[in-house]
Amino acid sequence: MRYYIVKKIALFSFLCIVAMGCSSTEKKNPNADVEKMFMDEVRSLEGYTRKISTAKDTAAVDSLFRLASESIDHINANNAPEADMRLTEGQNDTLQIKINALIASRHQRIKYLLQRRDTISTPAAIPVRGRQP
Repeated sequence: MRYYIVKKIALFSFLCIVAMGCSSTEKKNPNADVEKMFMDEVRSLEGYTRKISTAKDTAAVDSLFRLASESIDHINANNAPEADMRLTEGQNDTLQIKINALIASRHQRIKYLLQRRDTISTPAAIPVRGRQP
């Protein structure tokens, strides 16, 4: 009887060791969703900054700026509500820099287009040749 109990304990111990060895030793990053959200936001901001800097008219600039805002809203909506609270200080600073670059790109492009008078949003500002007011 004693031999039988010792044998069961040994078998149970062996099975526990094998089960632990077969289990996943890969540590899951609890902030993986935050990292993905951060990278998605950075890519989106950089992409829209590039697009805005080459927009053909002010209507396109405004449209792209609105789309950039909607893109960030969409990324945030598809993540956990508290995910943005788990961003590191460096990640927050990077996002702020990218947002400032997007806004600066918008202002610079609108200023450039208005100087060229190549705009759709203010057609009354474009003088018509041959007609006197």
